[in-house]
Amino acid sequence: MKQTVKKYLRVVAALVIALPASAATAAVLTPADIAGGYSGSVTSPTVVGSDYSDVSGTTKGSGTLVFLFSNLAAGGQSITLDFNLNADVMGFSNFWRYYAAGGNIRYSLNSAFAGNSYTGGWDLGSFAVSNSSTKSLTNSVLLTLPSDFSGDLYLALNFTYGNAPVNFDIGSVTRASMPDGSVPAIPLPASLVLLAGAVGALGLHRRKAS
Repeated sequence: MKQTVKKYLRVVAALVIALPASAATAAVLTPADIAGGYSGSVTSPTVVGSDYSDVSGTTKGSGTLVFLFSNLAAGGQSITLDFNLNADVMGFSNFWRYYAAGGNIRYSLNSAFAGNSYTGGWDLGSFAVSNSSTKSLTNSVLLTLPSDFSGDLYLALNFTYGNAPVNFDIGSVTRASMPDGSVPAIPLPASLVLLAGAVGALGLHRRKAS
């Protein structure tokens, strides 16, 4: 019995070691998680639940995507917005073509945007990606929130032009504790659950043996 438990522990430990570091972090929201995809509506933005710390997606051409991150933690956290030109469109046969996309970003704190022009809040700046020699295939924009801010963040990605798909990622967003003082739950990887069970089994076996 003792040898069996030890063997089980070795197997589970190997699973834990092989587990990616990201497995223990909150999930990434994708358009597939939202019925109908991400919203472009000021009055009905895509609500990013507390189970998610990142948002990713792909878009092409012009259009606006609006997100609401609620219950953000105070402390002047920084949120990175990454944009990159989808390399899948630039195969060997298309390397000579010019691909570009870009737009601007607006954000608002604890107040929704007003009107179809996304007025209110602040302009975070623009982003641009292309395969030209003067620009980059990737572009990162940093949003640093005031240290005394906590609450709801409204974020609008306004894509104004583009002839190729653009991948974007918003993260990492830290949420405040829940009303009862707890933090948003992050599911434990299955291998950690197995490890806990194995340790418990080994302890029980040792008590019986003694």
